[in-house]
Amino acid sequence: MLITIILFLISLVGLSILFYRKIGKIRLGEETVSLEHAHFGWHEISVRNLREYAINNAKDLGHQAVLGGVKTWIKMQYVWKRKRDEYAPRIKNILGIKDKIATPGSPISNMLSAVADYKKKIKKVAQKIKAEEEKNF
Repeated sequence: MLITIILFLISLVGLSILFYRKIGKIRLGEETVSLEHAHFGWHEISVRNLREYAINNAKDLGHQAVLGGVKTWIKMQYVWKRKRDEYAPRIKNILGIKDKIATPGSPISNMLSAVADYKKKIKKVAQKIKAEEEKNF
């Protein structure tokens, strides 16, 4: 937080110095103020001008938007892979997500234990069948 405030103040001082020098040059007559483009009115904007701008630049702006989106997605994937272990708990805390671990006696736990028991029984039966085949041959 302190760093951002310091950077803001440095940039503010820099801009004030630039404006002070510009005003000094104008007062000395080294530069003149151009008023050619100072009178901008809403009457200069028309639907035709906006439509022509959109038609002429829509393809280019669309390409830039898609390219920017893809670049951002790739960069975020890279950052997520590198910092997943660090960021995942923070995100879970922010969103209020708790790890759901099956407690003994819950339906999911019972089903998983039943599946594990069936796997063990199937392995035992497969081993018995292989042993009998080896005896016969």
